[in-house]
Amino acid sequence: MANACGCDYDPANWASQVEDACLRQGAQLTPLRRRVLEIFSGSAAPLGAYAILEELSHREGKHVAPPTVYRTLDFLIEHGFVHKIESLNAYAPCEHLGHAHQGMLLICEACGRSEEIEDPEVMRAIAGSAAAAGFALQVYVTATLSKYDQRSTNVFEEHVRSLPQVIAADIVAGETDYLLTIVARDVAELHQVLASLSAHGGQRLVTYLRLAEIKPPSPLPLGQTGVPRRSRTRREPLQPR
Repeated sequence: MANACGCDYDPANWASQVEDACLRQGAQLTPLRRRVLEIFSGSAAPLGAYAILEELSHREGKHVAPPTVYRTLDFLIEHGFVHKIESLNAYAPCEHLGHAHQGMLLICEACGRSEEIEDPEVMRAIAGSAAAAGFALQVYVTATLSKYDQRSTNVFEEHVRSLPQVIAADIVAGETDYLLTIVARDVAELHQVLASLSAHGGQRLVTYLRLAEIKPPSPLPLGQTGVPRRSRTRREPLQPR
């Protein structure tokens, strides 16, 4: 089934697409990881870790330890096969495997079903509104390396430093390796930057569109200790009834 973006996403075939991607990447797909893929394929809604744990324990006929599921989810996230939805603390399959993309995850509030869309027209509309308001298109991009060796690291980081559109770049710890701040004149230029990052060893490129600033950069809190407390409103004493 071909989508508007040209991807052949089909929930029934998603697990086999992940298997093909693992072969191309040289990643190991263990029996446990295959069973978790099957669980994702059978669900139309994002799944929490404990929902996966419960279904996996049911299929295995025995209790499965939570760390086992979390390690499997870390593997799937690291290779770009699933997305973590922070607001729901849940996970959903990536519907656009095999290429860097800007996706939006739509979630039905009634049934919980999710659908990832990749629509350049929507991004152009957002970029157009930002440009009309006098703002350039600015995004934060997280990236992981496709290979972990010194040569691959040098190739990717040298390319990042050479891109004028990358105005800040940091190595971070956690589910991703790098956090980049990128500016572009339009969506087409942004896609060119993302494609070049992918060609130089970057994978799992996830973009976050910067909408507004809520606090400008401020001086370091030198000499200050603790966290300011919220002022409490004085309560009026209760009056006898």
